[in-house]
Amino acid sequence: MPTYDYMCSECNNVFSKFSKISDRNIPTESPCPSCGSLTVSQKIGNPMTVTHVGSILSKTSDGWNDVLNKVKGGSGRGSTIHTK
Repeated sequence: MPTYDYMCSECNNVFSKFSKISDRNIPTESPCPSCGSLTVSQKIGNPMTVTHVGSILSKTSDGWNDVLNKVKGGSGRGSTIHTK
């Protein structure tokens, strides 16, 4: 199940919910957990990517490391790929 981010436009509270795709709109129809306002909307963000591959890379060839470096270089600001 994915994690979705939401924000209240009244108090700017940002919160996350881990839920089924079919339930992703429930928080937008519910009051803000911080102020109780009904102005909650889903935030659009970057997709989650690889966050830690240290133990995997120590067991792989340099060819795989080169591929990950190319991916990291092309992924733009906020990349979460760690190559060593």
